Amino acid sequence: MERERKSRISDNCVLAEAIAANVTLLFDDGKKPFLKPWDFYPELFKEEQQIYEKEEEEKKLRKAEFESGVEAGFKTGIETGIKSMLDLGKYSMEEIAEVFHVSVDKVKAVRNMLI
Repeated sequence: MERERKSRISDNCVLAEAIAANVTLLFDDGKKPFLKPWDFYPELFKEEQQIYEKEEEEKKLRKAEFESGVEAGFKTGIETGIKSMLDLGKYSMEEIAEVFHVSVDKVKAVRNMLI
């Protein structure tokens, strides 16, 4: 009975410590991650930590792939717009560069791809 009570008290102390640490992190500009169960019981939650870390790594990879795709799509969109304006023949290279916020050299490079 006393053993169980000590165990509950110990668990409650760890819980209080975790809550206090995580509340403190809310006001910390260092942007540290919230504490996880394995920060307090590393052996007990070893498997969960590995799963979590694997999932976080996969999220980072998906985010990088997404950002790369967005960047490539943005580049393609600009090049398509430049080609369209060049095809119209109404705009100078300087005007096109200004519209797309690129250098005149970039407009020339796109023009050279058309030739």
